[in-house]
Amino acid sequence: MPGRRPGGSSPSAALERLFDRDSPLSYEERLEALIRAALPDQVPRLSFGDELARGGMGSVRLAFDEVLQRRMAAKVMHAKTYDHLMLVHGFLREAQVTGQLDHPNIVPIHELGRDEQGQLYFTMKLVEGQS
Repeated sequence: MPGRRPGGSSPSAALERLFDRDSPLSYEERLEALIRAALPDQVPRLSFGDELARGGMGSVRLAFDEVLQRRMAAKVMHAKTYDHLMLVHGFLREAQVTGQLDHPNIVPIHELGRDEQGQLYFTMKLVEGQS
């Protein structure tokens, strides 16, 4: 089935299980399970720089990929966003759906991950200029 990992489950399927009111999981356990369903454990490879822009759900920061030796932009979630499971799900889906698109007017997504503090981010091509 497209969009599903072999032998695994999609974040959307994980989300359905996490909203089961009879589940014995705490909110924190549900949040962690959702994020782990979308992301395998990763080795940190990014360094984050100055904030480039800010919105309601997150901010875009300058990032440097130590492995590929390239500058890029990274969208990171605000801490308050983690209080809402649907916003976390929306952030994950934004990265996943945008990452599947290929169009000259859409900035390509490079990576979806977590930083050393466990905060979600996704990286994209750095487009310099004015907004």
